[in-house]
Amino acid sequence: MQPEESLETRVSKLEKAFDKHSQLFQVLRSRIKTEPEIFGFDDMAQQIIGAALLSSPFCTTEEVWRLADSISLFRAGGILGLSVMLGVILIYFTDYQKVADHRRFGQYVPIRIISLICVSYGIVAVILSVLGVFNYQVVTEFGHLWRVKVVVLVGFFAILGGAIADVIR
Repeated sequence: MQPEESLETRVSKLEKAFDKHSQLFQVLRSRIKTEPEIFGFDDMAQQIIGAALLSSPFCTTEEVWRLADSISLFRAGGILGLSVMLGVILIYFTDYQKVADHRRFGQYVPIRIISLICVSYGIVAVILSVLGVFNYQVVTEFGHLWRVKVVVLVGFFAILGGAIADVIR
């Protein structure tokens, strides 16, 4: 029969075991990937598909074309800024939130965000061109900046679609 251990001895053993497991946990935690994955062509392909899927219905409606004609350049700039900001926030909270503390998000501009912006607005311009929407300007007598405004307006949806498709794996 073993003599019973004192309460202090049992607590001391538990504290030692806790410290040991805590150290193991810290080692495992430090080995967990804290950097976002490297941006590759497959990510860009996801952005292209997402941008095309979400923006193509908006490219084909005359209501969107007329709305683009009626908005001011100031409002178009606001839409551009809002769409880029929402894309950055979406990518940050899915890919870069777990970045180690020693590297801040604002210290560098991820290639993923630059690609998202270029791909989204580029795919909108291509879709509008292929569908012949830019030729519609001649029929309705829209202004010269109408093409830019319609790309910015539809690009809002393209950026959201591209970002969502990019972060879904």
